[in-house]
Amino acid sequence: MELIRVDVSDFNIIFRIMDKAFPNSEMRTYDGQRKVFEKPEYNVLMNEEKTAFISFWHFEYAIYIEHFAVGDGLRGNGIGADMLRKFLQMVKVKVFLEAEPPVDKIAKRRIGFYERMGFVLNPCYYLQPPYRQDEEPIQLKIMTYGEGIDRKQFDEYKKMLYNHVYNYVESGI
Repeated sequence: MELIRVDVSDFNIIFRIMDKAFPNSEMRTYDGQRKVFEKPEYNVLMNEEKTAFISFWHFEYAIYIEHFAVGDGLRGNGIGADMLRKFLQMVKVKVFLEAEPPVDKIAKRRIGFYERMGFVLNPCYYLQPPYRQDEEPIQLKIMTYGEGIDRKQFDEYKKMLYNHVYNYVESGI
């Protein structure tokens, strides 16, 4: 499988997949997401068929996978696993992502997928700042590729996310 770096010209395809895969609380508005493409740290890779994508932030010492989705009706066919495996082979720094806590069947299945891919669920309490003004923070978990992280590393990742991804100033969260 070949992964292709895309730019804003493929934005509508990416947003269509994203809109079907994520609730509004876990993604920016159309205009907000389009603006993110202007950030030099933000990247998107798609498969050749343009039916799946990984969006990520490439920082100096870590990569944060922000969104990873396979088009509606194509899930369960190994596309996502192949894509994520290829992506992880390409990167040379730590990789982490956010996942829902394992409180229901779907969240447990998603965490299981990431664990089979080599990610570790870390125990630290984490609130994802809201993507949209009318939304509340969401309790999530941080998963890291290869090995777990300590509290100091967790705090560094959290600060990186809050400052660069969410443009969020912590005030009691």
